[in-house]
Amino acid sequence: MKLNGIPNPTLSANPGETITVTLINGGHGDNMNITFPKSKPAQASVQEKGEEASVTFTVSNVHGEMEYYDSVANHSELGMRGVLVVSTTDVAPASSTTSNGDPAVLAAFQKGACGSCHAISGIPNAAGVIAPDLSDVNMMAEEHFKSGSYTGKATTAEEYIRESILDPNLFVAPTCPTGACPPNVMPATLSTALTTDEINAIVTYLSGLPAGAYSDSTIAQPPYPRPPPLVWILSRPN
Repeated sequence: MKLNGIPNPTLSANPGETITVTLINGGHGDNMNITFPKSKPAQASVQEKGEEASVTFTVSNVHGEMEYYDSVANHSELGMRGVLVVSTTDVAPASSTTSNGDPAVLAAFQKGACGSCHAISGIPNAAGVIAPDLSDVNMMAEEHFKSGSYTGKATTAEEYIRESILDPNLFVAPTCPTGACPPNVMPATLSTALTTDEINAIVTYLSGLPAGAYSDSTIAQPPYPRPPPLVWILSRPN
């Protein structure tokens, strides 16, 4: 779930305020929804790509937090969930990491929606659990080179990162957080969706992360079907 390119952002509303959430299916034809369990029956569902659905409800009069998530199948377990903060104080979207701070780098990652699938150290809201964690991508690249199973053309971590963007199916990483990585887990459209400068910004940032500094290993979990992305819009009815 994304808002302005940010996955699972923290929403905010004033106590007692009536809001409308519009859900847009930005992926393929799978049934998905956004559910606010504390404001039943606050739920909007979509299935076809590009389909929109809205739900309007009044939040609690009490300051606090309301969870939202996709209640279809195991989508919430895959990270499709977030929080609506009820408060009179403006709330910035929550981030699990300290921001890199470079606007060009952050904009490139946001445009590519990289954090929807990957966890990336230093990139706000990049906590995806669909594709490999990129916080240790340099060490991961070296491990692939040494494994003998690498089918790409890169010889350095920087080349490996660039190759994964420009020609992602040349080599598909064997392990994702939810199990074996399926073909096309990395979209092949990034090479045209991103500019050369944006690709360079992403490659430079990731290749500059210190190897082995953020995680010990990737722990495989039971495989689950990969849900398509959702985009939603928060608004206040007149």
